[in-house]
Amino acid sequence: MNDKRAARLILDLAFIVLLLCAFMYRVTGDAAHEWIGVAVCAVCITHNILNWKL
Repeated sequence: MNDKRAARLILDLAFIVLLLCAFMYRVTGDAAHEWIGVAVCAVCITHNILNWKL
């Protein structure tokens, strides 16, 4: 497995975990929910950059 493919896999796993955490709004609370949303946005942008011309 090359480095770029491993980075994509780790990024996609982080995306899934962050989305699941963002959906647990009652558990995480307001502040954590907002910061998780910012992290999801950053991961989404990075995902699109890495997969631009796949």
